Amino acid sequence: MKQFSDRQMLTLLLFCMTLLSVGGVAMVMRGEHWPEAVLQSGITVVGLALAGFAILVGRKGDGMIGPGFTAAVWGGWCLALGASVATKFLGSQEQGQMLSLTIGGQNIQPAEFLKLTTLLLTALLLTMREGTAVPKVRAGAGIGEVIEPALRYGLAFVPGLVSLGSIFLLQRDNGTGTILLLCLAALQIVAQPPRWQPFVSLLGALFLGAILFAAVPHVRDRVGAFLGHESDVPGKTQVDFSIESMSAGGVLGVGLKNGSTSNLVAERDTDFVMAVIGEEFGLVGSMVVMGLLYLAAGTLLMIAGRSTGMVRYSGVAVGEWLTVQGSVNALVAAGGPTVGVPMPFISRGGASLLALWLAGMAIAFLVARTSKDFRRTRTAAARVRRPAR
Repeated sequence: MKQFSDRQMLTLLLFCMTLLSVGGVAMVMRGEHWPEAVLQSGITVVGLALAGFAILVGRKGDGMIGPGFTAAVWGGWCLALGASVATKFLGSQEQGQMLSLTIGGQNIQPAEFLKLTTLLLTALLLTMREGTAVPKVRAGAGIGEVIEPALRYGLAFVPGLVSLGSIFLLQRDNGTGTILLLCLAALQIVAQPPRWQPFVSLLGALFLGAILFAAVPHVRDRVGAFLGHESDVPGKTQVDFSIESMSAGGVLGVGLKNGSTSNLVAERDTDFVMAVIGEEFGLVGSMVVMGLLYLAAGTLLMIAGRSTGMVRYSGVAVGEWLTVQGSVNALVAAGGPTVGVPMPFISRGGASLLALWLAGMAIAFLVARTSKDFRRTRTAAARVRRPAR
């Protein structure tokens, strides 16, 4: 795919996002959740339009990330963090664990926006770190020479630690917190840290997990949910019915709204939406959904692989987000541990879809602003408009 230009790659990304969003709207309409269907349709249309507008704005720049974008990322993170903290005092319980804010009759989970803004902010801080000289640690160096590069590297992940604390402890959203943790780990690897830093981070993550498991009841409950969620039929769990649904679908499925077993799954529109797809559209339908999702993630990683700075880090972060969250959701439906994360673009819920389209808009702006392909296009257009002498 190296022969593809950045413009073509960006077009492919937005195409995959649009198809997945349309599929998500269809699944919401299948469940006759009409207000949510209208909301998700509007988010898709507006998100695609804003992504196009972001490209037009970005291509007019000089290839640099300006202070306006930096201020927007910092401001977005502060607002999302404030909303996450507010759920502790103003939020309501949802699904027995997560706390959400009710705005305009819709339950909004600030954790989705906190995840997005944290990843963009971490990518921004890592990009700023690249502009400063980080001294290499020589053999026999003193403790000060070892700590200095570690601090310069580690400060970029301080907002991530704050966000993780808010998501796990205040919003009690273990699924989103786990996805964010894995995305930050991917950024840590891409950022080429000191050799010993990843091992220290791994030990720190294990230590934090042990503390959360020992001290926070809802974390223990979520780990215990490996045995399954409660269902409408005694004796069986959601995972049991999900596995039966995907098995009943076979290769081509039983047809739209002809499924019966998946109707017994309580979370069939969100966490277990792949059980419905597997039963009604079969293995083929499931492969189409996962194929489009992985194609979008792969496109992001391809863009990141041939870019530098902010585009590189944000592409890796969002690509990891799609890959890990989609895989975890599918594995839960197939009988894996119940983590409780939506399928990107497909599950019912406006907060997740809006966060994903905002991520797409940010990627579109960054690629248009920094890509040589877009700069060549601007130069060629200027030559065409230049009057002949």
